[in-house]
Amino acid sequence: TDFYLVSSTDNGEYWTIHGGEINLTAIGDIIKLDRDSVLLATRKGIFIGRNDQFNYTLLNDDIKDVLTLTFENKNKIWAGTWNGVYKASFPEMNWERVNLDSTYYPKVLINKNGTIYTYSSEIVCKSTDHGNSWQYITGQYFSDITLDGDSDLVITGGGFIFRANEN
Repeated sequence: TDFYLVSSTDNGEYWTIHGGEINLTAIGDIIKLDRDSVLLATRKGIFIGRNDQFNYTLLNDDIKDVLTLTFENKNKIWAGTWNGVYKASFPEMNWERVNLDSTYYPKVLINKNGTIYTYSSEIVCKSTDHGNSWQYITGQYFSDITLDGDSDLVITGGGFIFRANEN
């Protein structure tokens, strides 16, 4: 839900609401770190916790309003937020804002070749140099992006679906 972390152990017949510091904050994304741990992207920052205990600790609040988290590799993490895109080494998480407009970015994708994609409602962005420079697609309303297979980008919006290869 938007304001609670809930779980079910009986295929959704009954649900348990988990409280603590994470209660009453919007959760944008859940990323599995390993067999037992997850990261949560939230309005308050980034939380870490164990899958089976539902006790989450605020790991980093240097950036807030986090919508999505993506790993470039096991040592680099990206975050799309309500006010920009950030990258950091992991697990240190010293965040650096990349050179994009201050707008919301609900998704960051990285293909098998390391090309980074993100979008907002009015722009799709692509970087082939770890976010140091960006190429743009504009002029449409964009509603989502995804990767088709290992590298092709699929873009959806107001009545269209585009598919683009890395070139």
